[in-house]
Amino acid sequence: MFRFIARRLIVTVPMVLIVITLTWGLIRLAPGNFYQGEKKLPASIEKNIKAKYGLDKPWYVQYGKMMWNIVRLDFGNSLKYENETVNEILLRTLPVSATIGILAYLIALVVGVFRNGLVLMGVSSVYQILITGILVILAVSVDQLSHRRQRA
Repeated sequence: MFRFIARRLIVTVPMVLIVITLTWGLIRLAPGNFYQGEKKLPASIEKNIKAKYGLDKPWYVQYGKMMWNIVRLDFGNSLKYENETVNEILLRTLPVSATIGILAYLIALVVGVFRNGLVLMGVSSVYQILITGILVILAVSVDQLSHRRQRA
């Protein structure tokens, strides 16, 4: 069991680094910036913003700083909520996210056992399709409901 967990961890670390690097690269390639709006900012203000967030430095310095901050679990200040850090927001919302994740896992477990029980009993495929359709509709409904609550 220890070897299994060790192998999974050894594979997970490079995979997370690859995902972080690809995400960072794609964000850098996207047009525009987080501070650009419909109106163009004066050059002096744009220069100050770039200096504040380190966007005036070479890409490898920005990438290194970002990776160092991730290693230290320092995600900086929120751009949306000016007086809060991202860490504070994550800590505040973690209980809700964990509850939703655990409930989703338990529902998937119960539904999966029930559905597979039907398959093992040889229940007609029409019932399987009907149950799967209902579950998909339920999943989409719950997802849409959670998005509406987050916006409110």
